[in-house]
Amino acid sequence: MKFEDSVRGQRTSLDDAGLRPDLPPRPPGGIIGGIRARVPSLRGRSYSPPRVSSELGPAPEPPTPPFLPPPRRGFSSIQAGASGAPDTAPSSSRIFSNTSITTNSTVHSNGAEDSYGGYGPDDSDEALSDENQSALSEYPDSSQANRRHPVFKSGIRDINCRTYVKYFAVCGKYVCTTNNATNVWNIDTGQCIMSINHGESTKVTAIAFKPSVNVENEGKQLWVGTSHGELMEVDIPSQKITNTRASAHMKKEVVQIHRCGYELWTLDDGGKLQVWAPDVNGVPNLKNSPTTFRIPNKHTYSLVVDGMLWIGAGKNVHVYQPSSDSRIQFNIISRPLTPNKPTTEITCGAVVNSEPDKVYFGHSDGKVSVYSRSKFTCLDVVNVSLYNINSMSGVGDYLWAGFKTGMIYVYDVRTKPWTVLKDWQSSNGPVVQVVADRTSIWKVGRLQVLSLGVDNVVRIWDGMLEDDWLEKEMQQHDVEFCSFREIKALICTWNAGASKPQDLLTRVDDKVFLESVLRSVDSPDIIVFGFQELVDLEDKKITASKLPVVAPLLWF
Repeated sequence: MKFEDSVRGQRTSLDDAGLRPDLPPRPPGGIIGGIRARVPSLRGRSYSPPRVSSELGPAPEPPTPPFLPPPRRGFSSIQAGASGAPDTAPSSSRIFSNTSITTNSTVHSNGAEDSYGGYGPDDSDEALSDENQSALSEYPDSSQANRRHPVFKSGIRDINCRTYVKYFAVCGKYVCTTNNATNVWNIDTGQCIMSINHGESTKVTAIAFKPSVNVENEGKQLWVGTSHGELMEVDIPSQKITNTRASAHMKKEVVQIHRCGYELWTLDDGGKLQVWAPDVNGVPNLKNSPTTFRIPNKHTYSLVVDGMLWIGAGKNVHVYQPSSDSRIQFNIISRPLTPNKPTTEITCGAVVNSEPDKVYFGHSDGKVSVYSRSKFTCLDVVNVSLYNINSMSGVGDYLWAGFKTGMIYVYDVRTKPWTVLKDWQSSNGPVVQVVADRTSIWKVGRLQVLSLGVDNVVRIWDGMLEDDWLEKEMQQHDVEFCSFREIKALICTWNAGASKPQDLLTRVDDKVFLESVLRSVDSPDIIVFGFQELVDLEDKKITASKLPVVAPLLWF
């Protein structure tokens, strides 16, 4: 069924390096014949490192270019010289600074004078100090990430709830969304199959599917908690509220309903935790009396991990072991766990299959704190973004995170630094919730991940990342169905500095500059020109939309 199985009979030697031509060796330091070659970047999309200051010492001597240096750019303003007379720069000296020829990359930006005579600090990764390189390495490596949406080949891709939705739960083919009304949607068709209106004065603030002894009945009943402290049980097939407990939390808002095995745990904003144990039928019942515990009343997030309740209160973490058995100790640790690096309050959390001893908590400042489940210590605080992490979910071996920006990132947390596998724009506004439906594996035959945005649209994603897996498998087997040959590429960035093409004719060096650039590489197969500052940045009235498209003239 897998791609590798389908081609196994045709394989010759998958590891035969002779089938794929080797790349030409690169000398140390990233210099190829005097041409700068940029090393792969370590920075992520969400991080911009500080520019290198002059305190780092003088820059090394630049290599000698294989062609004439780019034209220098003067100043557009008039400056007074030593004698007091105005010192004006000719118009031809204002063109085309920071031109640089590279292989497979581009370099340079504007600012102070650089090693080739242009103006601008060297913003390439080679110019970063060891300290800055270390700071960059703390961020996940996004150099190999793609922005392809992980959608299923068949079925609907989103459910437009049409009304305001703050919470949702998923189990197999049912998605339940709620606020003033509880709606149940069929994932196969996208249709609303049940709707119960709770009235304007009642808001549902927590929701969870009820466990069942018979796995076929999973996802047919759900519990909802309200802002008045009421708990209700809803039966989806009959579309009725079958049971209620009005005084379950004594007028306190129910903020979370967790499932732990065959138990349901309900928490309110006053710090009351109630454990609803199974009855004689093996499932929790609102008619029975729960076991009550007290937790911090200012908690911002809660997560159940192997029968233990991890509470995020501010930036600290509390760990408890609630149980209907009085012989089990409730307080696991005597004092809260604190992060080993500065961070802000906890907003979300998750566990990942590939790292079973770790618990991950997302923070409002874009950091993720990592705690050990066995030692109850903070292992690390990882910088992943500058934006608020609204939700996280462990999906197989990877960590999915939804951000305030509407982006969803998929991280491989097994590497150091973490690796960004995917990132894409999920919604037009912030991502409210990301939930992995583990029951979908055996109920609908796929691993689905659902996300909710502030646009009130529930979107369905492929948790197995099938397209990425197929692409990776094809790359590993490319020697079996591809032929290879080496090509030469000439890539140039050209800071035009708002100059006109005829300005090249005003100086001798400018006349032969482009020809020298193109002749610097012998018979390139691909020539790429990138242009900067075609619009005069000092003229606020001119925009790029007012200028005609400029087609570069290339010759060999």
